[in-house]
Amino acid sequence: MPKPLPLTQHAHQIIRAHLTPDDYAIDATAGNGHDTVFLARHAAHVFAFDIQKQAIKNTKKRLHDEGFSNKVTLYHRSHQYLAEAIPLQFHQRIKVITFNLGYLPGSDKQIITQAESTLKALGASLQLLAPNGLITLLIYPGHSGGDTEYLSIQHWLSQSSEQLHINIIESARIRPGSPLLYVLQKTTFNNTLDKP
Repeated sequence: MPKPLPLTQHAHQIIRAHLTPDDYAIDATAGNGHDTVFLARHAAHVFAFDIQKQAIKNTKKRLHDEGFSNKVTLYHRSHQYLAEAIPLQFHQRIKVITFNLGYLPGSDKQIITQAESTLKALGASLQLLAPNGLITLLIYPGHSGGDTEYLSIQHWLSQSSEQLHINIIESARIRPGSPLLYVLQKTTFNNTLDKP
């Protein structure tokens, strides 16, 4: 029996099936740069954000080592400023936005993504996404503060259900606090209401 994929790889498979080489993407939580490099490999250009200087440094090095520096714009700022930071000509043209919440692996576990800024980032994502664009959202309810963020996201999703198709993929080892992968696809429902 094949070994179940980690949720990070599951997210990559879904993104890979959705992106074309002409598309634009956002890594809302650059971290150590793994998702940023993956997106750069499959998209025309990537906008990557992280609030931690160390994360930006790690991502910049990984991009350089992989030869993708020229395909990524890095922002050392919170993902809540996605809409303000990304040039207007890319609004409603972003095909994929990926979030990997929690803390920076190998760093201070007290510095975590916060519910308030994550919800603002999700709201901005709806402005930026192209019709049928995709958000992958990896959530870790098990770490300190992660449960609050998770519940806030659930509430936000319940209010945004008309704008999004929502699919939830659970970790292979289900136990309290296990990670969850949310795959959110922007619907075109609201854009087609007035059409005959």
